[in-house]
Amino acid sequence: VFVSPVYLLFRSSYGFLRNFIRVFRKLFPKQNRRVNVSLSIILIKTYIVRPNSENIKNSMNLSIIIPLLNEEESLEELFSRIDLVCKTENLSYEIWFVDDGSTDLSWSIIENLKVQNPEIHGIKFSRNYGKSQALHAAFERANGDVVITMDADLQDFPEEIPELYDMVKN
Repeated sequence: VFVSPVYLLFRSSYGFLRNFIRVFRKLFPKQNRRVNVSLSIILIKTYIVRPNSENIKNSMNLSIIIPLLNEEESLEELFSRIDLVCKTENLSYEIWFVDDGSTDLSWSIIENLKVQNPEIHGIKFSRNYGKSQALHAAFERANGDVVITMDADLQDFPEEIPELYDMVKN
């Protein structure tokens, strides 16, 4: 058994932060945790138990969690920009798209992207449960040492990922 630090990093509004901390406390009830909030960027350091120290060697640098609702027009561009940035910076990564009950073609696009790109994972909700639940579902599955959340509408710039990653790791 190996205890590994995990960092969660995302931007948010104050109202969302309150809801997220409630979900976070349920997800990591008795573990060592620290929450830093600055300029609407939230950095959380917690520790998880991994099965063995072999995971250190095969550890993934980054998990990117993207909750979405009816974002078919931006998903392909978002993925290609994330992919370019992570490959340029030599970061191992995974992307978790969480479809929060979309009624457009968002899920079909995610499925098509998954076929061509093993870094992509998807979670589909049958109806809209909200951003907190979408993040919660992906946090339970994320494998990266650093977890970054992004909006699917390209409001957050994938080109900022290396800077955010360095901020956490250094």
